[in-house]
Amino acid sequence: MKLLSDENVPAPSVALLRNRGLSVVSVMEEHRGMEDPDVIALAKRLGCVLVTFDSDIGERIFKDGDAPPPGVIYLRFIQTDPEETARVVLSLLALDRDEVEGRFVTYRNGRVRSQPLP
Repeated sequence: MKLLSDENVPAPSVALLRNRGLSVVSVMEEHRGMEDPDVIALAKRLGCVLVTFDSDIGERIFKDGDAPPPGVIYLRFIQTDPEETARVVLSLLALDRDEVEGRFVTYRNGRVRSQPLP
């Protein structure tokens, strides 16, 4: 599974995910300053699951009607440790593939909520 990490995902977290063998395209590295609609479109075009801390992504997809990417992992916690971010993403990816692809997965304080993308 390919990931697109939004600009708000720390570079050390991206490095840890890559070290675990995941293919991760980083907005911070390659598309700094890109607007949310363009990030969503890029994830869709590249066939990536979008990993983000940005609450606006869900609003753009569910309320504004932006065409969704293959999946979204929305993280809702205060980043204090890049390893925690990587661990959470890895644990979510360890779920059944159908629990991430085609879904908007929200992680907050150890709880996971998953809903289908439009």
